[in-house]
Amino acid sequence: MEEDINDLCRVDAKTKLITCDLSYKNLTTFPPELYKTSGVQVLYLTGNKLTSIPQWIGWADKLEHLEELYIDDNAFETIPSGVCKLKRLRVLNLNGNKLTTVPKEIAKLENLKRLALARNEFDKFPVHVLNLRSLEYLFLGDNRIESIPLNIGQLGQLKELWINNNKISKFPNAICELSNLKHLWAYGNEIRRLPSTFARRLSNLESLRVYGNPLVEPPYEVINLGISAIKKYEEEIERTAGVREPRLKMVILGEAKAGKTSLISTMLTNKSKLTEEEDRTHCIDVQKWFTEKGLRFEIYDFGGHQAYSVTHQFFLTPHSMNVLVFDLSKYTGDLFDTMIGYWLNILQSRVPGALVCLVGTHVDLCTPSDVTSKCLDIMERIKRMRRRQVQDIRRQMDVIDIALKETCGTGTSQRFPGVPMETLRKRKVHLEFLLQNRLQITDMPHAISSGPSMKGIDQFRKSILKLADDVNNFPDLQRVLPSTWSKLERAFLKDSGNFGYSMPWKQCVAMGEECGLDEDRLHSAIYYFNKLGSVLHFEHIAELREFVFPNPVRLIDIFKDMFHHDIEALLNHSNAAFRTQYTKVKFRQVKSDLLQRGLMSYKLIRILTKEHLKTDTEVQLIIQLMEKFGICFPLPQTDDSENKDGQMYRFPWYLRDKKPSDFSAWPMEIPSDAEQISIGCEIQGFCPIGIFERLCVLINRHISTTYREDWSDGVCGYSYDGLATFLLDYHREDVATELSLSARGTMSTVRSMWKVTLAIFDELRQLLKEWPGMLHDEFIVCPHCIKDESTDPEVFPGEFLKQPRPRDIIRVPCPSGKGTIDAALVYPPSSNEDVHQDLSSVSGAIMLPSAGTVNRADIRGSGAYVIQTGPQSTVNVGYSA
Repeated sequence: MEEDINDLCRVDAKTKLITCDLSYKNLTTFPPELYKTSGVQVLYLTGNKLTSIPQWIGWADKLEHLEELYIDDNAFETIPSGVCKLKRLRVLNLNGNKLTTVPKEIAKLENLKRLALARNEFDKFPVHVLNLRSLEYLFLGDNRIESIPLNIGQLGQLKELWINNNKISKFPNAICELSNLKHLWAYGNEIRRLPSTFARRLSNLESLRVYGNPLVEPPYEVINLGISAIKKYEEEIERTAGVREPRLKMVILGEAKAGKTSLISTMLTNKSKLTEEEDRTHCIDVQKWFTEKGLRFEIYDFGGHQAYSVTHQFFLTPHSMNVLVFDLSKYTGDLFDTMIGYWLNILQSRVPGALVCLVGTHVDLCTPSDVTSKCLDIMERIKRMRRRQVQDIRRQMDVIDIALKETCGTGTSQRFPGVPMETLRKRKVHLEFLLQNRLQITDMPHAISSGPSMKGIDQFRKSILKLADDVNNFPDLQRVLPSTWSKLERAFLKDSGNFGYSMPWKQCVAMGEECGLDEDRLHSAIYYFNKLGSVLHFEHIAELREFVFPNPVRLIDIFKDMFHHDIEALLNHSNAAFRTQYTKVKFRQVKSDLLQRGLMSYKLIRILTKEHLKTDTEVQLIIQLMEKFGICFPLPQTDDSENKDGQMYRFPWYLRDKKPSDFSAWPMEIPSDAEQISIGCEIQGFCPIGIFERLCVLINRHISTTYREDWSDGVCGYSYDGLATFLLDYHREDVATELSLSARGTMSTVRSMWKVTLAIFDELRQLLKEWPGMLHDEFIVCPHCIKDESTDPEVFPGEFLKQPRPRDIIRVPCPSGKGTIDAALVYPPSSNEDVHQDLSSVSGAIMLPSAGTVNRADIRGSGAYVIQTGPQSTVNVGYSA
């Protein structure tokens, strides 16, 4: 080694332990200089190329005080026996090696508290670990382990167990003997059931991560509600027994006039039934189908017009059978993207890995050769589409793999300086998830006719029943519910006609008691059905808390009234409902307000929904629901606050106004005394309709009511405290979609600028979580480039948004090397930080580096810079677009 090891030793400020860090030094052999180093208590050898450690490490007097050893991300195939002689060792990190076994000598490490063996090559649980009776933390994630030993209970002191991303199919009952366990991470396995007393015996368990398992007992929706919900489920199962009542959601989607409704009617009645124009589906219709084997299908017929896209997304859920219908007689290769590709993209983005059946209708209008050639063309185009998507994902994974190998001395990658390795690994895990969860397209398209011949209908019916019979396709059909919960669900369905769209909580309590559930137990059942989507209850929203919406699908009847594919024709003054309420002149203004400005008054909402909503209470509840779902928001009233009919609501979906040309609230040039923060999110490839419109609604609670201006692809307004102005822009293209968010103010109002920016951006993040199959990147635009009016501004990494500004940094250079920026414009403030405090007098503060210290990475869209922290010390910081 070129460096003196003693120079690499220091006393850790927090632990007070003597620490030697030899991470990312490209070491291929263990440094013999360590033999001469005395008193080292913590040794880091992370990210090297070591394959062995000499025996003397175990008996060297100089290392006898070693308490923590980090040899992760090397190339060990076995645990060096010398390591097992380090009797004071409390932490041993061997993540990211090539281990397949653990030697029995490991039991000699009697003081070991933390053992990390993740990302190795174990296909069996390393049983000798069970002899480490003092072990408190065990990490075995990302291996190929198939089972957990029956004597796992020997690790009685264990507090955390990570066995995620393995091939484990069940938890042994003995896992309940780990009475001190606080955190159990077992996501990404093949577990179907938890032990029947799991939550009750593991009384100290605080967090449980088991997503990505085909869980049926308890259902994942119960587990997702937390440990107390699992405990109540167990108690209810024990009190009333469990039942299975299999049901399967079938979603029928595709373009308008593709024949979806005719297909459903013909399949269910076994009689030809072609849908008339006036009977076409508007928004969503739901029907039920009970099979001879007792399976209940809930068939959701999605209206194909784009106007209904906003509401469709709420009913696309995992574990459903999706049927994509298209008119085969009209199909040509040029129409693949609109007839098929668009819908496949929606499903892949919203429910990655979903099962999809393709159905081509109007086959009686095609020749047999046309049917064959068109179906083959469709499958070939799907194959090409999938190949492009997979290649893109693999290309990104290859870049990350290279980056993980090209480490630098700071524990970051040379390719993406400043971005932690763990961030890259998380990114790769998400890419692997997308790679493993491509849409399951069942076979060649079913060619059918709903006309008199009913060609292909019987075969299609048999095909979907066969798919439903396969437990691997739909493990949820085996889910077990307490019998009282099942009774409650049936009661909701049976009595749905006896109450309106909502039910007072007291009425729900009475129904629960009839089903054997007191109010406390009722809460658990309602939580589950709310998570499942069969009931809506918003316990944490004061205005909605006292109501239950027992059949969310019925709400669609109301949404149909306001989201119609031909709303312009619907708003006709000849209609008596409008003629009696508005003069022609006034109605012309009402119509223009909606179709151009997206504005609808309470009075108009009341008129449009009068067939379904009979009272003001119902109307107000529905409006509050639409605000919750991101469909509309109220405008502040400027005149008579008692005039309820005059209250205006904005529906961004209908907004057609363009950005004002004389936009004084946001001048093109930044005023000389102002500063600007700009952050953005780029969505790669397909972007679903409605994300921007919903975001426009959800941000309303974070901004001031004194000024807000909306147009079709943007919003401008004031921060909640009025100290900053923000601008939200939406730019959509075929290749990528970008949402950018900027805030302006002065250096004295930076906290307000960040507060409104991060609040709005967090709403966007929450929306994007609903689309787990989409890839997106976050970034910060360089404030110096903005002020310099650069046409191609540099960017900082989005990771900066997730960490507060380091307290010893006052300025950072523009990545272009042409200027510097106050750090408060790049890093968000911490909660207790005075954003613009003068750090120049702070000891150890990072001062302005010279232009010569700036280092540009030689890859497009990425860069790095170096900040001087002292006369002989620098820190590499980087970004990636």
